[in-house]
Amino acid sequence: MSGKVVKVERALNGLKHSGRERGFDAAYALIENGYEQCSVDPCVFRKVVDGEVVGLIVPYVDDILVAADEGEREELFASLNKKFPVKDLGECTWYDGCAIAMDVENGITKLSQTAYIESMLKRFDVTTTAFTPAATDADLGPKRDDEPAVDKPVREAIGCLMWTKLTRPDIALPLNKLQKIDHSPSGRIWNALVRIMSYLNFTKDFGITYVRGSGLDLSMFVDASYADNEVDRLSTTGLAGVKEAFFLRGVLSFLASETSGAKIKVLEDNKGALYLIENPFSSARSKHIDVRFHFIRELFKSGKITAEYVLTGEQHADMLTKFLGREELEYHRKALMNLPM
Repeated sequence: MSGKVVKVERALNGLKHSGRERGFDAAYALIENGYEQCSVDPCVFRKVVDGEVVGLIVPYVDDILVAADEGEREELFASLNKKFPVKDLGECTWYDGCAIAMDVENGITKLSQTAYIESMLKRFDVTTTAFTPAATDADLGPKRDDEPAVDKPVREAIGCLMWTKLTRPDIALPLNKLQKIDHSPSGRIWNALVRIMSYLNFTKDFGITYVRGSGLDLSMFVDASYADNEVDRLSTTGLAGVKEAFFLRGVLSFLASETSGAKIKVLEDNKGALYLIENPFSSARSKHIDVRFHFIRELFKSGKITAEYVLTGEQHADMLTKFLGREELEYHRKALMNLPM
């Protein structure tokens, strides 16, 4: 083959663009079958007949999640099979590395990654347990000059842990800090990763639970740990946030039009921040803030969001900005992940 050029007619598995090309093929096929693509999240499709949503589809590379009645599924699969082989695997209990447990009668759906966590623990030979993902006084700064480098699979472990954040936001803070310094691993950094995995070993059956009947409105907690980075004095912000909430509402309104008018409630424990949102005037001291938060202030003025004060003890976003002790962590974790009593 020396000196020759080979033209690839089709995307090959393993190439970085293959998933993208497969996504285009799936989108074209679904649109041909009467489905429309969500403008907010292009990986979500719906089919509307006589004003009612009769089919919902979420493709991920070559895995397709379908929510539709039997007739619509059979018609869709028959059409898709003309373009590429499709296999109906029945009711979905596992998708994209997540276990899906549904209690239809009581309206409860739980997403968890127990099997994935167990495989990760085995991969890195972690058998210890921990009550929290990080100590309250954890030092997760970059490697110091007097610290020797270690030959540990730091980046590999971080990559595996990042996948668990799909259902485990309780490890987000220490993991995000370690991601920023994975280029210079030390024993301290590796031990911090083992601590996170030990915590997951202790709580591997946890996940996020959704309950029917909890209402259409969206509540979001916003918090920040000001200049907590000792190196560059950047702050850590934790939020189930404004832009994220608008994204979520956009997807929900696409899936179910009755959610399009859902209100977004911002819960903040900083009265000064609430005053800046609600106050249409500014002072010389707040000019630099006005530029960044003009977007949120306009949303408040238009009535698209409301802002309310929440007691510091009820600020559940603390789990995303501060290293908490066991009792505080368990309290905020239960609220954000909707864990049972």
